Amino acid sequence: RSLGMIGMRVLARGTGSLYAAELDELVDLLTKARFLDAVLRKDVPLYNIISINWDNAKSSLENKGTIDGFLESKERVDKLHEAALLLRNLDKVDRFISSDKEENSQLANIIKPEWDILQSSLQVATSVDDVLNSRQEIMDMKGVTKISSRISKTMDVSRQTNLDSGAIDMLEGLLVRVEEANSVSEILDIVSEFDQSINELREKRNPLSVLKFEYATMKAKAELQADYKNLVIINNALKIIDIAQKMEDGNPTGSKIDRIEVLLAGASSKRPEIKAELDSYSKDAHKVRASDILQRAKSLENLIYLGERNNRFLLGYTDFTDSMMEELNDARDLVMQSDLDAADTIVRQLFEDWQEVSKAYAEDPLGSGVGYNVDELRKIEYRERITVLSNMVSNFYNADFAPYSSQFVQMTEKASELVDYGNYVDAESKLSEIRDFLKDKLALENKKIIFDIWYNPEKDIWIMEGFVDKPYHEIREKIELTVYDMEENVHSTLKFFDTRDGKFYTQWHAPTKPGLYVVKLQYQDANTSQIVNVEERSDIRYRPSDHENINLSREFEDLETFIKEFGGNNLENHKAKFDPIIADIKAGLYDKDVDTVDSKLSDLENMIERYLPIRSRSAVIEAHYEDNKIHISGAVYKTLYFSEDLFVDIFDQKGNRVDEIALKDTSSGNFYEEISKSYTPGTYVAHLQYHDLTASDFFHVR
Repeated sequence: RSLGMIGMRVLARGTGSLYAAELDELVDLLTKARFLDAVLRKDVPLYNIISINWDNAKSSLENKGTIDGFLESKERVDKLHEAALLLRNLDKVDRFISSDKEENSQLANIIKPEWDILQSSLQVATSVDDVLNSRQEIMDMKGVTKISSRISKTMDVSRQTNLDSGAIDMLEGLLVRVEEANSVSEILDIVSEFDQSINELREKRNPLSVLKFEYATMKAKAELQADYKNLVIINNALKIIDIAQKMEDGNPTGSKIDRIEVLLAGASSKRPEIKAELDSYSKDAHKVRASDILQRAKSLENLIYLGERNNRFLLGYTDFTDSMMEELNDARDLVMQSDLDAADTIVRQLFEDWQEVSKAYAEDPLGSGVGYNVDELRKIEYRERITVLSNMVSNFYNADFAPYSSQFVQMTEKASELVDYGNYVDAESKLSEIRDFLKDKLALENKKIIFDIWYNPEKDIWIMEGFVDKPYHEIREKIELTVYDMEENVHSTLKFFDTRDGKFYTQWHAPTKPGLYVVKLQYQDANTSQIVNVEERSDIRYRPSDHENINLSREFEDLETFIKEFGGNNLENHKAKFDPIIADIKAGLYDKDVDTVDSKLSDLENMIERYLPIRSRSAVIEAHYEDNKIHISGAVYKTLYFSEDLFVDIFDQKGNRVDEIALKDTSSGNFYEEISKSYTPGTYVAHLQYHDLTASDFFHVR
C-alpha cells in the first residue's frame, strides 16, 4: 500500500517521467516482495532464516515514506528473493525420499543420508549467505533425484524414434548403474555422463536452421508427389524443430531438453532416408505431374474460349485473353523443358488472375476505359485511394492548410504517376507519406485548446487528454467531440466535462477500419481538430514482372530528375531530342513493356552523355570510368600563368554528391587525374567550378 501511495503521488504531480528508473526498481521490488509473501506463507523449516529476515525487512519497508527510503532495502530484498528461488529447487526432494513408490525407494535410500545433512544445515543457517553458499549442494541434490526419471523418459522416446540400438543400450546401462550406485557422488558422475551423451547427440545433428530448411524442402517435394506417408513424418519433424526453436528462447526443464534432443537426433538420422525415397520416384511420377499441369492449362484454355464467346466485344477483353494464352503457352514450354515447378506456379497464378478479372467484367463491364486485367485492377484500386484522400482535403479544407495545398497536389500527382508506371511499392510508400502529411497539416488549430489523441490497439480504444483555456476556474464546462470519416460522415459523438483546472481526459471505442479520421472538439465558441491515422495494410502480392517494372521505374525517375537538375540550358536546347524518348519510356512503363523500357533507358543515358555536358572556351572537363578508376582531364583558360587548386564534385543519378576530388592544374591550365574509386552502376556527372565558370561532363558506370 505504501508503494502504491508513493507512486500515486509521483504520477499526480506529473513527474512520473523524471522517476522512470526509480519506479521500475519499485515495481521490481514489489514483485519480489509478493513472491516472498507467497513462498513464506507456509511454515517450512528450510526457509527459517529467509522468513526471519523477510519479516524484519517487511516491517522496515512499511515505515518508509519516500522512494529513496524504499530503494535502500532493495539489495536486501534481492538477496532474499534469490535465496528463496534457490530453495524452491528442494521442494520435491523430501517428497521423493519419503515416497512409497517402488521405483524411488532404492535411489531414495542412497541419497537420504546426504539429504539429511543438507536439510539440517539449511534449517540451522544463521544468515542468507549460508543458503546462497550451498548453491552447488542444492543443485546436485535436485539433479540426483531426477536422474532416473530423465533416463527412463529419454529411453522411451529413443525406442519410439527408432534411434540406433547402441544409444538405447547406453541409456539402459546408465539406468542400471543408477540403481546399483552406493553414494551421491557416484550418481553425480552418472548425471555428468548422461549430460555428455545428450551433448554428443546435439553436436552430431545438423543445426536447427539447417534441419528446418532441409525438412521444409522435402515437405514441398512430398506434397507435389502426394507422398502422404513421408509427409506425416516430415510434419512431425517440423513440429519438433519448432518446439526446439521456441525452447531456445525460454527456460525449459532438463527432462524436456533430453527428450527434444533425442527426437531431433531421430529426425536428423531419418532425413537421408526420406530424401532418398523422395528422389527415387520413377519417371512415371514425373509424367503424372506433367499431365496434371497440362490438363489444368487445357481447362483454363477452355474457360478462355468460352469467355471470348460471350464477352469478345467488351473493351480490352481480347487483350486480356491473348496475354493469358501467351502465358499458358509459356507454361507448356516449361513442361516440355521438365521445369514443372515453374510451370505449375504459372498455371496456378493464371487461374487466380482469371477469377479476379472475370469477376470485374461481370460486376461492371464498362467500369474501365481501357478494359480489365490484373494490372489495371490494381491501378483502379490505387486511383480510388488517391481520390479519397483528395476528397478528404476538399471536405475538411481550412485556412491553416492553405500554405500546404500546392505541396499536397504535387504529392498526389507523384503518387498517380507511380501508379501509371506500375510502381506499386513506391506508390504505397507515397500514399503512406500523404496520410502522415494530412495528419500533421490538415488539423485545425486553436490557441484555446491543446489536446492529444493516441490509439491503444490492445484494448481497441482511443485515449484523449488535453487542456482548455478557462476564463473561470470554478466551473466545469461541457466539451463536445465528433469523429468524422474521410467522406465527412459522422462516425461517433461524445460529450463530457473538463475539470475546474481546464484539464480533460476521456477514452472511447475506436474505429478499426483503416483510414484517416478527423476528431473535432468544440469548447464554448472555440473549434479545433486532430487527425488520427489507422494504418492501412496492403495485401497486394507482387510478381517478378512487377519488380522488373519497379526497378526500371525507379531508374527512370532518377534519370528524369537528374537531367532536370544538371541539364541546364543544354536540356532546353535539345528538348526536341529528349521529349520523344522520355514519352516512349513512360508509355513502355505503363504497358509493362520491360524490353522496350530497358532499351530506351540505355538510349537516354547515351543522350545524356552526348548532349548535356557544359562546355565553354574558358573551361572544359572530361570524365570517364574504367576498371574501377575515374579519369578526369581538362583545361581552364588562364590570364596569369601559375598553378591553382581545382575541385571537381561528382554527383550520382539520385542527385547526391558522392565525391569531391581535389587536383592541381599546370601553369598553362591543363589538368589530369586518375583515381581508384568504386562506384555503383548508374549515370554520374563531374562538376568543375572555376571562378565564375562551370563545366561538366557525364559518364556512366556499367
